[in-house]
Amino acid sequence: MAGSGETMTYGDLDERSSRLARVLHDAGLRRGDVLALLAENTIRYLEVYWAAMRSGLYLVAINRHLAPTEVAHIVSDSDARAMVASAGLRELAEATVPLTRRSPTGTPSAAPSRGTSRTRRRWPGRGSRWPSSPAAPRCCTPRVPRGCPRG
Repeated sequence: MAGSGETMTYGDLDERSSRLARVLHDAGLRRGDVLALLAENTIRYLEVYWAAMRSGLYLVAINRHLAPTEVAHIVSDSDARAMVASAGLRELAEATVPLTRRSPTGTPSAAPSRGTSRTRRRWPGRGSRWPSSPAAPRCCTPRVPRGCPRG
């Protein structure tokens, strides 16, 4: 990786991401769940990304420069069921947990809750179906200018 000089073979990436995918599955995460990632820009970031993709999880990358309340808002708003944090951001992750709507033990926290069931979003062009894969939703469509023959 540029800057650090670290390298990783595809075989290493495949093995490590597979191992993490099993850990996430054993922790109860299933296809369509959301995983939050709070980490510096390191080569290990790719392991979490690949593990999420191979498990069918949606990955929410969180900026490491945010305050705990801002991180908690992103985690709560995305309905993330788990968070992976790098060792260097452990204190920020630990400060975030009590501020989210639900703590890792499943007990409600002091933050306001919008309910315990997962929010189902309507994706453009898909009716009320939940997308079958993380890459499925297409939220942006090209706009045709007024007066254009195709418009």
